[in-house]
Amino acid sequence: MRPLLAQRARHPELYAEVYRRVVLPHKEILLGVLGAAVERGEAGPGALGVRTAATAPRLVIAAHMEHGTVPRDEVEALVDEVLMPLFTAGGGGNVPGPEERSTMGA
Repeated sequence: MRPLLAQRARHPELYAEVYRRVVLPHKEILLGVLGAAVERGEAGPGALGVRTAATAPRLVIAAHMEHGTVPRDEVEALVDEVLMPLFTAGGGGNVPGPEERSTMGA
C-alpha cells in the first residue's frame, strides 16, 4: 500500500481502482454498522456522515504508514478509544447535506 500511496500521482488509474475495490466496500460496511448503531441508539446520527465514515480507514492507513502492519488489537483500540467516542459524543456529529459531501479520495 505504501508504494501505491507514494506513486498515486503517477498512477491515478491504479490508485482509483484499488480505492474502488478495497476502500469503498469497507466504507459501505462501516456505514452499515454505524447505521445499525444509530438505530439502536448507541451512536448519534452524525456517525453516518461522510467524514466520520472515512475516519476509520484513514486512521488505519496512518498507523500502517507509521508502524507497518497494523495488528487486530490496534484496530480494535482505534475503534474503542477514538471512533466510538467520536460517534457517541453529543449525538450531533457532522451530518452533511449533499452540497457538503467530501470529494477527497473519490
